[in-house]
Amino acid sequence: MGSYLFKSVNAPWRGRRERIRRGGLRMRKGGKLSSKLNFELLTRITELIKEMDVYVEAVIVEGAHDEITLRTLGFKRPIIKYAALKVNEAELVTNIADKYADRVIAVLTDFDSNGEATCKRLTAKLQSLGVKVDSFYRRRLKDLLRPIGINAIESIYSLKRRCYKQL
Repeated sequence: MGSYLFKSVNAPWRGRRERIRRGGLRMRKGGKLSSKLNFELLTRITELIKEMDVYVEAVIVEGAHDEITLRTLGFKRPIIKYAALKVNEAELVTNIADKYADRVIAVLTDFDSNGEATCKRLTAKLQSLGVKVDSFYRRRLKDLLRPIGINAIESIYSLKRRCYKQL
């Protein structure tokens, strides 16, 4: 977790002292973002996903909704759905290692305890087989989403719907 700074801001919510994460998003008291900040957050997430599309060969996600979310945000590379495949974990890891040996992939599981455990397990197994696992994008998404209470990749889609509903 990053450190928090406290700063007074003139804003529609009457200039209350508020937390500002290092990422720079200002939140209302109670953890809700204003519509302008929803757009700013969605823009940052979209830019991060597009950057990931350039530097990462493939992404492992938990399910179909995660894939749909990444596709709507502009990710064009292969997406491997972990939970949707009918193979055991060892076979999945071996198949991925055969296809992506010495290449960079990212693991984007949810940010709850099960997702964290799955990410650690997959990362350790893939790295032992020679696959380079980039954890930067997962950490950055987690830093952007956790303060507003989003713990799942597929929930980014609801943030996008909320932003465009406000137009």
